[in-house]
Amino acid sequence: MRIHLVGASLILACSFLPASVLGQAFGFNGGLQKANIKTDEAKNTFGTEVGYTLGFFFNIGLPSNFGIFTEARYSQKIITQQETSDAQHQLTNPDVKLDLGSIEIPVALAWKPPVKGRVRPRIYAGPVISVIVDQQVELTEKSPGDVINEAFVLTRDAFADRDLGWVAGAGLSIKLIDLGITTLQLMGDVRYVGGLNSVNKNFAGNPLRRSIGVGAFNAMVGVGF
Repeated sequence: MRIHLVGASLILACSFLPASVLGQAFGFNGGLQKANIKTDEAKNTFGTEVGYTLGFFFNIGLPSNFGIFTEARYSQKIITQQETSDAQHQLTNPDVKLDLGSIEIPVALAWKPPVKGRVRPRIYAGPVISVIVDQQVELTEKSPGDVINEAFVLTRDAFADRDLGWVAGAGLSIKLIDLGITTLQLMGDVRYVGGLNSVNKNFAGNPLRRSIGVGAFNAMVGVGF
């Protein structure tokens, strides 16, 4: 799995930001994610593979155990398109792998149950802004000259460059070391990011008038300060 320069640059940039800029807590996290396809296509011609996500976050505490957190992260979604035929036009799809990379910026409201101890659970939800910054299309079993109809191939052109979605998830923070002005924490999250990269039914090169939505389940670990 390749490491994209854009994602690495995000983390490097964050390392130079002081805590006073980032709010009450900040840190880095990353993990794996599995894209989720929703489509009105009659045949199940689309699948997904495991990608990765990485970035940084900061939290702002609010009264009554609430808080607001935001992130800037690189997100990789891998979508596959399987061999299928269109009986009306007698055209055939190639096998295709589409690797989409995007910058996601969620802003979520979080709540921590009023429990004592070093382990603090939390739940959260909020909107996500997504911007596609990278893409790679791979014909997994055919060369470009073997493609019967390139208009059938699912490419980045099928997806909006920018989109608004939502995130909902839960996590744990474990206090490890008191550093005086802050506390080193180990953090873990599971979440679903939905409503991203929706396909417009009338996009150019969509003879089947497909409607496709792409979300992602992900699990992450990180450190906070």
